[in-house]
Amino acid sequence: MKATIDNMLTHVMELEGLLLVMQRHDVNDVPQQVVARFKQLAQIVAQEAQMLHLEPIQQPQVQKAAHGKSNTDDQPAAPAPVPVTATPIAPDSTAITPPVFKPQATAQQSRNVASLLSINDKFLFVRELFDNDIKKFDHTIELIQAMKTPAEVEDLVASKLHWNMENDTVKEFMRIIMMSFPNPHI
Repeated sequence: MKATIDNMLTHVMELEGLLLVMQRHDVNDVPQQVVARFKQLAQIVAQEAQMLHLEPIQQPQVQKAAHGKSNTDDQPAAPAPVPVTATPIAPDSTAITPPVFKPQATAQQSRNVASLLSINDKFLFVRELFDNDIKKFDHTIELIQAMKTPAEVEDLVASKLHWNMENDTVKEFMRIIMMSFPNPHI
């Protein structure tokens, strides 16, 4: 059962990352691979939920006669069950975007680039900028951590990573990285 839960958590986190990717695109511009993978993972998570017997809770129905008595003749009506309510889900037309809070590095703190990255940021960057290669991502973060100036980071991105600086994901990556410097220039 634990393995199923672990797999389900992994799949749900990937679904969250895919949703972030889709959020960054216009509805008609979402890459088909992202949509296909999202649908595939949604089915997998549904199957895993069934394996864990996580099916919708059905409330028992109590039928009452017209005068407050149950269907049996002399027994009083059973108290109404306490309804189990789920958190309402916003309709698709309503886009709710929670605020993103990221810690700001101060001059007194040692630079810790990784602490500025949320798990969603990391997932997005590994997926879109590092071709799903976590080792490449970790190595790049270590290199950036050792750099003393924002100019060194910009040089790394330009000379070794060859990223398109106009890409929204690259811009977000650079914005977060620059926050690790006491006086960011981006």
